[in-house]
Amino acid sequence: MKDAEVISAKPPEIQADLERFRNYLRFMADVKLDRRLRRRIDASDIVQETLLRAYVAWDTFRGDASAQRVAWLQQILMRTILHALRDARCAKRDIAREQHLDQILDQSSHNIEQWLAADEQSPSQAVERAEELLQVADAVYQLPEAEREAVIGFYWQRESLADISTELGRSVPAVAGLVHRGLRRLRGNLAAVD
Repeated sequence: MKDAEVISAKPPEIQADLERFRNYLRFMADVKLDRRLRRRIDASDIVQETLLRAYVAWDTFRGDASAQRVAWLQQILMRTILHALRDARCAKRDIAREQHLDQILDQSSHNIEQWLAADEQSPSQAVERAEELLQVADAVYQLPEAEREAVIGFYWQRESLADISTELGRSVPAVAGLVHRGLRRLRGNLAAVD
């Protein structure tokens, strides 16, 4: 059965159920993908592909809790990213210009493989963490784009203000202001949830 046939055979409630994880998946893709790869790999495309794969494989999921669904979607997301990294490596053209890209691709692949192997949480910890991450992801995507980019880069990707300023085309003090305002707004968004 082809993807289109599988999709048309599933009830629309599945799509609605998966949609509530979109911000979380986008957040994870933004955090896990090296920012320097954005010209080659778009996080939105990764999320869309992940949701499509999850939709097609919906009947294979054997859990019932939200945390189990999150873990299942994380696995699909990380494998989708690994496939995209592999495809990006295959699409290289100019060897001299792309040697630095090889290092970035290798490091990103290594980081994701380590992350996939390091899941050592108890079921109750996984449930709690999943709920927290869903709330954080929703709150992060309520931020204006520049603040979101700065906050994700600084706090989750551990980039320096100088690196973020280069990527955003802004001065270091301007990026520091984005991080400060973004964090304040993020705290407000999270407080509104509680």
